[in-house]
Amino acid sequence: MTSTTSNKSVNLDLSQAIKQWNDYAADSAKDMTVLLHAMTPLKDFVQVTEQVGKAMQETDWVATGKKLMDAKAVSGAWQEFMEIQLAAVMAMRDGTDQLFKTTQGSGELLSTATKDISSPQRALAAYLQVSLGFLKECQANATEQAEKLNAIRAAYNAWFGSLALAKD
Repeated sequence: MTSTTSNKSVNLDLSQAIKQWNDYAADSAKDMTVLLHAMTPLKDFVQVTEQVGKAMQETDWVATGKKLMDAKAVSGAWQEFMEIQLAAVMAMRDGTDQLFKTTQGSGELLSTATKDISSPQRALAAYLQVSLGFLKECQANATEQAEKLNAIRAAYNAWFGSLALAKD
C-alpha cells in the first residue's frame, strides 16, 4: 500500500489535526532547546555569589550598623519585603486559578466535542484539536506566569540591593 492510498483512507479533518500536532511538537522542541540554553543556574549562582562577596567587601559596616539601628528604615525594608512576598503569593494563586479555569473549560469542550460525530476519525480529529487548544492555552498561561515571576524576582533583587549591603 502506498502512502497516497493510505492518505485517502484518513479523514481530512484528522489529517489536518495530526499535522497541527506535528507542527506544534516541532515548534515546542525548538522552544525547549532555546529555553534550556538560556537557563544557566551554575553561572547565575556564581554571579550572585560574586556580587554578594563584592558587596560584603565594599560595605561600610559602621554605616550599615547604624542603618540596622534605625527602626524606621528596618521597618520600611520589611514592609517592602512583605509587599513583594504578597505579590509572589498572589501571582502563584492567580496562575493556579487560571490553570483550573483552563482545565475546566477544556474538559467541557472535550465532553461535547465528539457529540453527534458518527465517524471515529472525525471524533479523533475533534479530540486532537481540543486537546491541542488546551495545551496551547496552558503554554500561554505558563509564559504569562513566568513573566510575572521574573518581575517578582527582579523586585527581590532590587530589594536586596537596597538593603544594608548597599552603599550609601
